[in-house]
Amino acid sequence: MGDYAKAEQGFRALIKIDPRSAAAYSNLGVVYLRTNRLDSAIKSFEAAHKLAPQSVGISLNLGLAYFRKKDFQQAIPHFDRVLRSDPTDEQARYLKGMCHFVIDDYESTVRTLEPLWTREQNNLDFLFVLGIAYGKLKRTQDSEKTFERVSGELIF
Repeated sequence: MGDYAKAEQGFRALIKIDPRSAAAYSNLGVVYLRTNRLDSAIKSFEAAHKLAPQSVGISLNLGLAYFRKKDFQQAIPHFDRVLRSDPTDEQARYLKGMCHFVIDDYESTVRTLEPLWTREQNNLDFLFVLGIAYGKLKRTQDSEKTFERVSGELIF
């Protein structure tokens, strides 16, 4: 794959040369994210975000780092920022919906995930989460429809 140690060293050197480089901090965060050093990734992405608060890519990566750390409450505002900038960003929408589900916010889960039905209707994780959220909201018909789709996906 990649030589992450060398990449880390290079991005750290860039930061010494230009401590205001959002790109260097962001790329260092990606190195940390890919090597599962999530706290370091978050610190790097936060530094990048302070320097370039308008960057949607930094917000997405920051949300992803919190998501992978299982700090779902902290991930949501970063995915929100991405979706405010680009409501069609399916990755941010999917991850935000999953965060809402894990923290038992079923109304937000449904509101966030429903627009992805066409794309994700064959994704069992998506169907289970959406079906359960509908059930928790007493939306029986929607829940049944979703779990019927699950049954169809489980038939080989």
